Amino acid sequence: MKLIRSLCDYIHYNVDELKLKLAIYMAQKAHSQNGKRYFVMPDERDRLIIMHRPSFRKLKHSGRISYAAKINDLKRESFYFTPYSNEIKTKNDHSTYCDSKDNTFFCTIESESITPDIQEAKRIMFHKYMKESRIRKKNTYHTPFLIRLKIRLKLLAIQYKIATR
Repeated sequence: MKLIRSLCDYIHYNVDELKLKLAIYMAQKAHSQNGKRYFVMPDERDRLIIMHRPSFRKLKHSGRISYAAKINDLKRESFYFTPYSNEIKTKNDHSTYCDSKDNTFFCTIESESITPDIQEAKRIMFHKYMKESRIRKKNTYHTPFLIRLKIRLKLLAIQYKIATR
């Protein structure tokens, strides 16, 4: 039994690793096409999605994410993020642009990207999240299929009776 459990854990770990690598590849591909910063995040069903700032704003306005959430929270909770666009980096490379007091904040913030240490820490965070998600799904009670079907049929019968009156 212990061997089967460890084999299942190994398979889940490798499948999750492939999902993360595919999401990172898709984020890097989208970043190379238009230069925007992309974040790899889980959605409400624990699938990995790739979002950028406008989609983050849409989720905030629709109420699916807290309105108090900021981009720093998104960067901290994401499993991967791409660097900022190439245009900003080339703009920051100019010493005249960075010498101005107004632009020193942008020179330090805009040129940051994910380092290998941060990427490894986020990968470990992702695997812990997926393991907890599987445990959470396993412990939730699911009604059997036939009972759900009976409930639906009863609701349809009640709706039909109400509609024919």
